[in-house]
Amino acid sequence: MEINLQEDLIIDSTKLLPSVIFRSSGILMMEGKVIPDHVTDFFKPLYDWVGNLICKNALFDIDIEYISNNASAQLFKLLKTLNDSELIENITVHWHYEIEDE
Repeated sequence: MEINLQEDLIIDSTKLLPSVIFRSSGILMMEGKVIPDHVTDFFKPLYDWVGNLICKNALFDIDIEYISNNASAQLFKLLKTLNDSELIENITVHWHYEIEDE
């Protein structure tokens, strides 16, 4: 997938992939199931985009219904990429979950 790092990144959800809306304003959202067949292929454009995001405040809203073990490691890497960025001053993460879900 070829992406323009200056534009918003929008990926529609499928049965196995979440919807992703990354806005250049710093508003980032991921929602749905994360069970990609090729986990690194799915996350690579997300790393690239987040690694080049320039904004004062970023807000990452995560509402994951189910995530595979391989994908959870990649999501952690994505969060670390966001956290390690020197191009963003403040980062807030909202992680939505069901209280009964361990």
